[in-house]
Amino acid sequence: MSKQVIETARLILCPLVQEELTTFRPLWQNELVQQFEGGVFSSEAISKRLTSLLHHWEQHGFGLWSVHKRETKEVLGLCGLEVHEAVELVYRLDPKFWSYGYATEAATACLFYGFQILHLDSIVGITQEANRASQRVLEKVGLQYVCSFRKWNALQRRYELTQAQWLTELRSGLPKTGNL
Repeated sequence: MSKQVIETARLILCPLVQEELTTFRPLWQNELVQQFEGGVFSSEAISKRLTSLLHHWEQHGFGLWSVHKRETKEVLGLCGLEVHEAVELVYRLDPKFWSYGYATEAATACLFYGFQILHLDSIVGITQEANRASQRVLEKVGLQYVCSFRKWNALQRRYELTQAQWLTELRSGLPKTGNL
């Protein structure tokens, strides 16, 4: 499957490329971004993580996209789908772009891609119990709380959305911004 660009009303999501990986290093060094992710990463850990993002695309044919503001082409962060224990919705934006609905818009587009293009049966979202902002994003895009569990020395919340639920929400008129 070819790597596809995703466009929404305000965003362009581009498949990751080697040349822009250094753009994302600051996300793993930012204390606000990492406060619910175990703290800031070392330079070596960031390098491994960025390399793994490219390998994910090679292995699975999908992964995280770089999120750009449509009007200015400015890079906001990352959003996409990663295979862990299940296919997981992941987003990480620079804090200066928080509270504008960009994470919700990008996540909605990624769900559209996952269900409409990849024909996934379900997509999960996992966030720390303390991360209310991330929980709101997951809930806004339609994922439903399933359970709590302890991992990474903190209480986590697992959300899930099946393709059938997503199609029902789509038919009922909930906003979906993914335009492919």
